[in-house]
Amino acid sequence: MSVISDLSDAITTELNATVFSISFTAVRSYQPTFSSEDMGAGVRVDVVPVENNGNERTASIYAGEYVINIIVHRRITDTASIDACVDLCEEISNHFLSKRLDVAGIGEQVINVSDIDPVADGARLNEHKQFVSAVRLTIFASKSI
Repeated sequence: MSVISDLSDAITTELNATVFSISFTAVRSYQPTFSSEDMGAGVRVDVVPVENNGNERTASIYAGEYVINIIVHRRITDTASIDACVDLCEEISNHFLSKRLDVAGIGEQVINVSDIDPVADGARLNEHKQFVSAVRLTIFASKSI
């Protein structure tokens, strides 16, 4: 598989193996679904590969910058449920700081948490009663080829 796919799978596995304040099962997707009917009452977490800026290549190493969003969404009922989701986004962000993913063939890697954007999407909150936010990870990684 591609480096960004391998990293996305590893992030999904890491999220599912970690206990957070709100339980969820993360899924890897390319097009997260935000319809209220699909959400149910729980939190949904999608791991979405966004950018592959692989830009260095030698005879034996391919290195690049990869951007992966972790999208948290939930149908909300009150301010407390919004606060809980904001807290979850911060927990996820903190979890990946200085983390090294276990990915076969991928050597050195540095994970930066670029941002949490938006903290809460106002349009989704007002129109659909949904919390939606993305934790953006930027990963610098190299892979032997």
